[in-house]
Amino acid sequence: MKVKLNKIKVPLLILGALLVLIALISVGVYAKYISTRGKPDGTVTSQNFYFESDYLKENGATYTVNPSTSGTNIPFELMNYADDYRASDFDVEYTVTVVASDGSAPSVDNGSAVLTKSGATKQRTVIIKAANPGVTYTVTAVGQTGEKGYTKTLSASFTVNPIKENAYMYVEDKGEYVTLTVWTENLTGNVTITPENANELIPDNTDTKMSEWESNQAEFKDTFTAEYSSYKYRFFKSDINKTYNNAFFEVKVGAKTAEPGTP
Repeated sequence: MKVKLNKIKVPLLILGALLVLIALISVGVYAKYISTRGKPDGTVTSQNFYFESDYLKENGATYTVNPSTSGTNIPFELMNYADDYRASDFDVEYTVTVVASDGSAPSVDNGSAVLTKSGATKQRTVIIKAANPGVTYTVTAVGQTGEKGYTKTLSASFTVNPIKENAYMYVEDKGEYVTLTVWTENLTGNVTITPENANELIPDNTDTKMSEWESNQAEFKDTFTAEYSSYKYRFFKSDINKTYNNAFFEVKVGAKTAEPGTP
């Protein structure tokens, strides 16, 4: 007796045979990959390449930096690892270029070096020295592995804020006496305090800064030697019924006139 195969089952048998054949081929390819992996003449290799930074990024980044009158330095890190578990399998050579918006040529510490795959030079601190206030520094760092062929570019822009030299003053009426607070930001120099009427207030001579001041002086002198200075001066009233405010004094630090503020 002859058995007839259902016409619908024939394509399914063919499909099953094809799937078995594909699986056998895949196993063969994977076995070849395993047998050649890591060999000098192998066609399949796996090596890790990392070139990273704390501030520089592949797509760029922008930062602002507060200035200093004593010189502004901009530090950033370059390393050949992403974290404790991901590190380059070979040395990474890097070069840093810096372009200043004012056309100056900034000094750069560690502008080029080799980050070795082991040892103390897996990380370097690069420093742009004595950056100028009001200038933007565009930084590009290229890391590469020479004949290995790996390369990566990181970049960022650092804008140093302009130095703001400010002087401020604040008068507070305490009833029997008046206090005048003077403070500065990024500013030093001689302090000149000019009252509206020299005879109305009596300097507190128990204060060493005010020990030589007299009530009939047209102006009072002091000196601020630190960039961020502050001092509170006390004057006794000759008329306790009069109220005083910022308008009674003019204060200058160097050539800068102090603005009313709140300490």
